Amino acid sequence: MATRSENRSKRKKGLPLDYPNHHAIPDLMPKPDFLSVNPAGIGARCTAALWCGFLLLAIALHPAAPGAEAPDSPAKKADGPASPADAAAALTTCRQYLIEQAKAPEHLTVSFEIRAGTQVPAKLLAADEKGFRVNAQGLEVSLTWQALGPEGTWKLCRDLVKAAPADVHEKHLLLALALGRAGERDFEKSLTELFEKDRKAAQRIEAARKAARPAETKEADVSKPASRTPPVAVAAGEDRPELSQHGITWTFDRPAKTGKFVNGDGWVIGPVTVVSVTPACGKPPADEQTNLTKNRWGDTGLRVDERMRNGSVVNPGHETAQGYDSRIINYEPKLSAKFPLALQPNQSLVSTISHTQMPNEAFPTGWFEKSNSALRTAAVLTCLAAPPPADAFRPSYTGSEKPIYRAAQLKRERLLRLKPVPETPEFGLYARYFERVWLDHQLDWLEPYVAPTENAPPYGREWARMTGIAGLMLHLDAPAEQREKLLVGLVQLGIDLNGRARTGGSWSAGGGILSGRKWPIVFAGLMLDDKAMQALPETVLCQEDTSTYYGKGWTGATALYQLVTHHGPRQPYEEKPPAQWDEFDNRGEDYRRSSTTVGWVPEALAARLTCGMEAWNHDAFFDYCDRWMTEDDTQFSKQAGRKPDQRRTFDRFVDNMWHAYRKMCPEQKGGAQNLKWSWEKGKGGMAANPKPEGGGGEPAKR
Repeated sequence: MATRSENRSKRKKGLPLDYPNHHAIPDLMPKPDFLSVNPAGIGARCTAALWCGFLLLAIALHPAAPGAEAPDSPAKKADGPASPADAAAALTTCRQYLIEQAKAPEHLTVSFEIRAGTQVPAKLLAADEKGFRVNAQGLEVSLTWQALGPEGTWKLCRDLVKAAPADVHEKHLLLALALGRAGERDFEKSLTELFEKDRKAAQRIEAARKAARPAETKEADVSKPASRTPPVAVAAGEDRPELSQHGITWTFDRPAKTGKFVNGDGWVIGPVTVVSVTPACGKPPADEQTNLTKNRWGDTGLRVDERMRNGSVVNPGHETAQGYDSRIINYEPKLSAKFPLALQPNQSLVSTISHTQMPNEAFPTGWFEKSNSALRTAAVLTCLAAPPPADAFRPSYTGSEKPIYRAAQLKRERLLRLKPVPETPEFGLYARYFERVWLDHQLDWLEPYVAPTENAPPYGREWARMTGIAGLMLHLDAPAEQREKLLVGLVQLGIDLNGRARTGGSWSAGGGILSGRKWPIVFAGLMLDDKAMQALPETVLCQEDTSTYYGKGWTGATALYQLVTHHGPRQPYEEKPPAQWDEFDNRGEDYRRSSTTVGWVPEALAARLTCGMEAWNHDAFFDYCDRWMTEDDTQFSKQAGRKPDQRRTFDRFVDNMWHAYRKMCPEQKGGAQNLKWSWEKGKGGMAANPKPEGGGGEPAKR
């Protein structure tokens, strides 16, 4: 980090200032209970962004204090109550300063909503690529600016004070201190003095204003929360005889009130009778062709069976069987929905379309060549007792509990505005990847046979790559509408997987088949600020955690990988030199290099950027990914009889993001416990696994 004198010199020369880490705001004055301080680097900037959102919201909703502006203030106002246009002018002024007065390279973000019912000038209710847009709740404002130097901070905060009412001046002071940390520490004192003078002057002005206020408005309190927060808007719905999605149509016995969740999936108010689903379930067409291919170990999850195609299942849970397609060996007829079907509130009907020939191209094209899934697509119809909020996510399709989460709950301020790197994927393409339901409620190795080829990837490595890459993309500086659809899709996947976890789901297995499930749950929990979602039950095991642990590796590394299980229990092998490896040890090394870590790296980096390490609660995973991206395995690979693979992934975008932003990730708490999966007499479980002193992600020493 640059010294203050170095930054002074840079400032005089007009060069960008060096602020690699922002620390906690010093406790110079009492803070209101609702203003909390996040001490972690980027987290502190996100907290400052939250304050800015509250500040600008106050400016837009409160009448400005007349006479409070200085000669150099850009927002001149006449005496008297402020009109909505005055509030809009103040908001616009703040916006211009936030956008145009940026000096340094680091980014901050403001994102907030002015709720429906608020008096907002018509000229602001229009699309604006620089930050303003209308949504279902009213006017949404999203602004991006760079961390200001001392002079820029002083000018910004001074102008904000002059444009705002007196009763929020204390919050302005806290904001000034937050932004002031981007400059020299001595600047805090001058800011304090400046705002103390302004506050006293504003108090005198406010007292005079109250005395001159007409009697009938004397008791009015525009700061009451009820005056700003209208009732939650619910979806109106539409009476329809049927509902269609992704080529699947559900037909009702009578017109029923229907609508769509924020992710596009359908809901219906029940009880309701579904008389049929199209395409119809039942026997296969005459031209069906199925190649029952086997994998390299001679296994297959398919068989010749003509009992069921295009099956539907109500509230699928953690059963090891399924009712979609009888070609998959775990088909159970009693799970297949029979029509007409009386659908009750808190029930989800998952309907599918089967392939007429196999194998088929995997989804997404180019990630995994062929898929042996029997299903082409799937869609979910959710039955509710009453219309949900207009911005409701679809509740998880698994289990009978259907909690409703809302897009308004999303903590979008947790997402950064990082400069895009080369090879960044298209947002529209990734939004499509997460557009449809990713079915995931089967017994480990049979999952690929049930993953619809138009909906979800068939293999855990691709789950991890895609969800991790999506998490990284959401931290890039891109138009709000591009990020929003991808954000909704990834959070929806997390909600679905969380429902699966709460109904007995677990994802611990060998190979690379079950990676990628934990990150969407953690991400959704962070974005929805749901502590219960972040803290998975102890019974829920994830492959990223059971496969990583702390030990003494043969290369000198301490964050290690193990296979766990593959055709039976497997013991750790990285603590032995390659000369002592058996067949399954070598197979474990194959999976380590080809089918696991390359997908874990984007998950780990995205979790770090989102301040999710504490919620993840398994430090060995993060240290192991650091080891992979930093350890030079040139000589080690020769001893293992392989080509060097480490210090890169399968995706250049991920590699570029790692090199650009790994060192910028905020310092944050790690997990409260460090555990290791161990086998004893054929029984496995998680046991204590202390973290080595100094961490475990350092490169191995040769």
